[in-house]
Amino acid sequence: MPTDTTSTAATEYLSQEELCHRLGLCPRQVRNLTGRGMPREQPSGGRDRFGRYPWPRALAWYLDYKSREAAAQRARRAPRGPNARRKKPKLPKGGSDRFIILPLAEALQWFDSSKAAKASQS
Repeated sequence: MPTDTTSTAATEYLSQEELCHRLGLCPRQVRNLTGRGMPREQPSGGRDRFGRYPWPRALAWYLDYKSREAAAQRARRAPRGPNARRKKPKLPKGGSDRFIILPLAEALQWFDSSKAAKASQS
């Protein structure tokens, strides 16, 4: 019968310095994460003035936090609403040495509008 290794793993308590080393963060980042809810045992005095961090739980919390942060960032970048449109390309003014590639419908619309503008000038 398979056993769940995550539930039987012994909790290892790390100092802030050890946690910084394992996660690749600086002490200020760990303090900020602690303020956002990273699990930590309260300091009991002595040399652990920042408390001790339970290793498997702190790692799981950090990975969950980073995935939620990435999902929120993707949601902020995504177009909103059912009628969200992309920006229209700006056409270059002046010289014919510059050009852009437009979707066919936009190119025809631009062509018709410039043709009408020329007709009204003459």
